[in-house]
Amino acid sequence: VMTWLSNLVHLCIPLIVVLLSNELQTNGVTEDNFYYLLFLSSLFIVRNLVGWSLHGPSRTIEERNGFKNRADYKFGLLRGVAGLPISWHNEHHSGDTGDKIEKGGNGLSGFASNTFRVVIVANSMVVSFFILLFFDPGAGFIALFMMALTVFIIERFDRKLVEYYRILNRAENKIYEKVMDVIANINTVKILGIEKLLLSSVRDEMWKPYKLFKKTNVTNEFKWFFASLCTNIMLFLILAYHFWGRLYWELPILLGTFYALYGYAMQVADCFFELAGFYGDVLRWRAGVTNSEELASEFKPQKNGNNGNGKYQNWKNLKIESLNFSYHTKDGADLHLEDVWFEATRGEKIALIGYT
Repeated sequence: VMTWLSNLVHLCIPLIVVLLSNELQTNGVTEDNFYYLLFLSSLFIVRNLVGWSLHGPSRTIEERNGFKNRADYKFGLLRGVAGLPISWHNEHHSGDTGDKIEKGGNGLSGFASNTFRVVIVANSMVVSFFILLFFDPGAGFIALFMMALTVFIIERFDRKLVEYYRILNRAENKIYEKVMDVIANINTVKILGIEKLLLSSVRDEMWKPYKLFKKTNVTNEFKWFFASLCTNIMLFLILAYHFWGRLYWELPILLGTFYALYGYAMQVADCFFELAGFYGDVLRWRAGVTNSEELASEFKPQKNGNNGNGKYQNWKNLKIESLNFSYHTKDGADLHLEDVWFEATRGEKIALIGYT
C-alpha cells in the first residue's frame, strides 16, 4: 500500500508542470498569481517529502522480508539435504548441492526484495493510460496498443532466455563442483604439486558456457532494442496524432497540455523498460529457484524416529553383530565395514578411530 501511494505521488510531477506551464502561458507572472505560482512550485518539495516518507519504510520492510525468505528457504533446503540417505550424497557432489542451495536462496530473495517494482509498473501504466485518455483519447489508445505489442515482443524473447538461464545455472553448478574440489583438498593438492593441473581444469570448466553466455547476452540486447524502438514509435505516434488534431480542428496548443502528453507518454515508455528489466530479472530468479528445486524433488517426508526416547530410554547395553556396510548401493560393491562386532555398556566411554 505504501509503495502504491508513493508511486501515485510520484506520478503527480507532470500534472504540477501542466498547471505551472498553462498558468505562465496564459497569464505570465503578475502580482495576482505570484503566490499561486510559488504554491505550485513548492509542491515539488512536498511531493518529495511525502513520496519518501512512504517509499522508504516500504522498501525497508520489503528488504527484511527478502532476507527472511532467503534464510528460511536455504535452511529448509539444507535440512532436506541433510535428511537424504548417504547413498544420495555419494552420487551428488557437495559443490553442486551447495551452489543450488545458494542460487535458490538468492532467487527467492531477489523476487521478495523487489515486489515494489511490480506495483510501480502496474500502477504507472494504468494511471498514465487514463491520464492520457483524459487529455487526448486517441493518445491513450495508441499507448494501449503499443503496450500490448511491447509485452508480446518481450514475452517471445524471454521464452528463449528461460532455457538459456536453466542451462547456464547447471553449468555454474559444475564449475562450483570443480572449485570446491580444489579448495576442500588444498593440502593434498599442494603436497602432490598438482595446482597447475587442477587450476587449468577449473579454468576450462569456467569457459565451457561462454558461447551460450554470449548468445544469451545478444538475445537480451535484441530484446532491449525492440522494447526501446516500440517506446519511441509510441511517442512519435502520440505527438503526431496530437499535432494533427490541433491542426485539423484549428485549436491552439497549450504547452502544459503538450507536456502532459509527453510526460505521461514517457511514463508509459519507462514502464516498458522497467517491465522488460523486471521480467528478465524474474526469469533469472526463477531459474535459480528451479535449479534448487532439483534438490527439493528428492526430499521425502521424514519419519519421526525414536531418538532415544520412549521404550528405549532406559537402555543398558548396546550390541552390534556381524554388521556389513557400503557407501555404494550396487549389489556386490566393496564393503567399507565388514563383519563388525561391537558391544558397549551405558555410561562407558569409547573412542572409535577410523583407518586414516
